[in-house]
Amino acid sequence: MATATHAPEGPRANHLLGHPPDARLLLLNCDDLGLDEPANLAVTEAIRQGIAASCSLMAPCHAAPHALRLLRRHPEIPFGVHLTLVCEAPHLRWGPLAARERVTRRSPHLPDVPR
Repeated sequence: MATATHAPEGPRANHLLGHPPDARLLLLNCDDLGLDEPANLAVTEAIRQGIAASCSLMAPCHAAPHALRLLRRHPEIPFGVHLTLVCEAPHLRWGPLAARERVTRRSPHLPDVPR
């Protein structure tokens, strides 16, 4: 029984990124884009300077519109969506992204936050 020394995607990913097949790579993704404006600026600057490779947007956060404006200005920045179901900080409350009247409140534990 033969065993592979590399994961099937490893050498190919290295090649696509311009590195030798046996190179060990560390790709940093900046999490929580959209949390607040200073974080947005730091994340986009880290990617533009080559410190990080990508970022993930938390759409329900209050600074998400600011983050989207930054991403629009810098289309070279790779980003994904951070699935954000709950808020860990009691001083921050996120409402739905849709209009309040279009969202059914299903749990008494959900905060009543104006949008």
